Amino acid sequence: MLYELRSVGHFTDNNRIETAFISEGGGISVGRKQRVLLNEENINVRRRQLRRLRLSLLSRSGVALYGEAATKRRFSLATISGLFVLMLPPAFAVGQTACRFNAKLLEFEGSPVDQAKCLLQPVLKGARLGGRLQDLPTPLAALVGQPLSFTKGRFRRLLKARDVVEGDLGGSVDQNVSETEEGKQAQYFVIHDTSSPYLDSVEFPSNINQDTWDGNRLARWAQLKNAHVYVNRVGGSVTAENFSTPWRATKLEVVQVGKRARGRFLHVESVQPRRSDPLGPPTNDLLAPLPGFSDAQLQRLALVYVAASLREGHWLIPAFHAVIDSGFKDGHDDPQEFDLQKWALFVGKLNDELR
Repeated sequence: MLYELRSVGHFTDNNRIETAFISEGGGISVGRKQRVLLNEENINVRRRQLRRLRLSLLSRSGVALYGEAATKRRFSLATISGLFVLMLPPAFAVGQTACRFNAKLLEFEGSPVDQAKCLLQPVLKGARLGGRLQDLPTPLAALVGQPLSFTKGRFRRLLKARDVVEGDLGGSVDQNVSETEEGKQAQYFVIHDTSSPYLDSVEFPSNINQDTWDGNRLARWAQLKNAHVYVNRVGGSVTAENFSTPWRATKLEVVQVGKRARGRFLHVESVQPRRSDPLGPPTNDLLAPLPGFSDAQLQRLALVYVAASLREGHWLIPAFHAVIDSGFKDGHDDPQEFDLQKWALFVGKLNDELR
């Protein structure tokens, strides 16, 4: 028995669509290339996203494919291993989002600081939001939207002193950030967490903030290409896609706005394992480690933010993934347990050192 997949928790953008097959025995194979089914060893969609898929009976011989290509609302038939495959448009319910987005201008409402106050509101367990910030933590209120006060040469000297590879921060700072087909440069720095590895009911390993933990291997994350940059818990980062590459990784971009949004957002994933809450529904991934992110991780994320902003020329507007996609069916809940005050402090220290 096969099922139609009514929704998915995440999209990536490279002119590919995500495919999924649920077998009668409950096994799942997922891939990102059209007409290709992969096993779980090669899975490119997070386990938690699979668990969130809403299933409804389709037929005894069909399975739905959908994603960016399906947003064109074109229907076609293909065959995978003798199975008929129906391509359907995604069925997303879009409610009232926490921050109003002007699709014509491709920006959220308000000044850059006002936008950040909305986009950085706390993300609580289960994707609940903690409400718009009254004030941004120091020094973000004085920086967001303003020109940077240091040069690329000064930034490169800092990287050399810290033995940091410039290419691991989203690419060369000599390159511009991505821009839309209308020529609008990236304006938003979207903070995600990987919500994986998923540990089910197993306790978080004691070494998650050490090199010995497998989740800190950056090569494994770079292969996913679900974001521009990945930051691990020991303070390393890797570029999966250059910040100059237009990319979409939220439902706002893919489902609501469409291809016009491509290039307006930069996406950074920070590694965070998840486990199930025994008080929650089956196979949930509600629990994040405490603290949610290590100091080394927040420091590297701050450095990536500085590099991206330097390439654009102004301090980008930081935003949380869950806030951007609030109001969408099956919206995300990341980042969890993010210490905004501490991250802002690290950004401020970098700015002071670079000026």
